[in-house]
Amino acid sequence: MNGTSFLKNKLLEATIRNALFKEKEKRDILFDTVNSVLGTCDCYFSSKKLLNILNKEFTLKNGLCFAINYSNDKVMFRAVLNRKYLQNDDLFELLVSEYPSESIEDRNYFDEYVICSHQNDNEEITKAISSFFETRFNDIESTIISHILKIVKVNELKEMHEGEPISVELNKYERNREARLLCIKHYGAKCAICGFDFGKVYGDEFKGMIEVHHKKPLYEIKKDYIVDPINDLIPVCPNCHSAIHSKENGFYTIEEMKEKFSEKNKK
Repeated sequence: MNGTSFLKNKLLEATIRNALFKEKEKRDILFDTVNSVLGTCDCYFSSKKLLNILNKEFTLKNGLCFAINYSNDKVMFRAVLNRKYLQNDDLFELLVSEYPSESIEDRNYFDEYVICSHQNDNEEITKAISSFFETRFNDIESTIISHILKIVKVNELKEMHEGEPISVELNKYERNREARLLCIKHYGAKCAICGFDFGKVYGDEFKGMIEVHHKKPLYEIKKDYIVDPINDLIPVCPNCHSAIHSKENGFYTIEEMKEKFSEKNKK
C-alpha cells in the first residue's frame, strides 16, 4: 500500500469514528475499539440499551457487539455474535436463524449491510451512517429486545406446565424487514389505534419498539407479493394487535378498532 492509499484509509477510519461519536451523543451506544489492518478497519461499538437488558436477563459477559468497517470499496455494518460469551443458546439460535450469518472461529457475523461506498465524501458517509442508525439499527435493537422478552416469557411459562407436550405443525410466512422499517419511518413507532408509545411509557431503552400489522394477513394471501409499506402495513401495539386478530372467523379492521377504542374512551 502506497502512502496516498494509507492516508486515505486513515481519513476514512477517522470519518467513521467521528460519525459514531456523533451517534453516541444522540443515543446510548458504547464506542469500543478499532481494529485496523492494511486496507480494512473495524470500528466496534455496543448498544447500551441491549447490554442493559441482556445483563438483566441473561447475565451477559460480552457476547454481542456491532462493527462498521470498510473494505472492497464499501462501508459495511455487521453484528458480531459470540456463543461462548452470550451464554444463552436460545437467543443465539434465534438470531442465527433470523439473520444470514457467517461463522468465523467462535463468532457469527450476521446482518451484513452496505451503508455506502467509501468513495463518497466525508459528509455523505456521515449522513449515510446517521440514516442507518435511524432506520435499520433501530429495527435490529427492537428485534433483539423482542426476542429476549419472548425467551424470558417462555422460561417463566415453563414453570407452569400442564399435561404432556404436543406437536403443532404450522406455516410461517416471510416478512419483509425493509418494508417494516419504511412503515415505521412513515407512521412513527406508536400504535395507530390507541397511540401507545413504548419509549414514552417505559423509557428510552424501549424507544422504537412496535409491532407491524398486515392489513390483509399473509396467511390469507399465501404467496409472495409486492408489499406497499404505507398502504399495506400499519404499526400497532401488542394489545391492539391481539385484539385485531381476536375476531371469530376473521379479524377487525383498523377502522373498526379505532371506533371501538374511541367509543370505549368516551364512557
